[in-house]
Amino acid sequence: MSFNRNIWDGNRKPLRTLKELAEEFGVTFTSLSKRMHNDPDGPRPKYYTGGGGPVRNTWHDPDQVRAWWKLEVQRAIQKGKPVKTNQL
Repeated sequence: MSFNRNIWDGNRKPLRTLKELAEEFGVTFTSLSKRMHNDPDGPRPKYYTGGGGPVRNTWHDPDQVRAWWKLEVQRAIQKGKPVKTNQL
């Protein structure tokens, strides 16, 4: 099945979990998750696992999240809020 998908769709970019992206940005998973959820322009997940149970992962396009994060940092700087992040 995956062989045929590669022929028809081509290779897909690897997705990242929010935990991996939060570590990259130097923030906690909770703060990144809440910011993305509360922002109407925040990137939405590309893939869900776990359904409605207690363990659930969401997978995101890292390029979209990085672009959104850069805008978030710029907005915070414009508002005069302190910014703690590894990536500006």
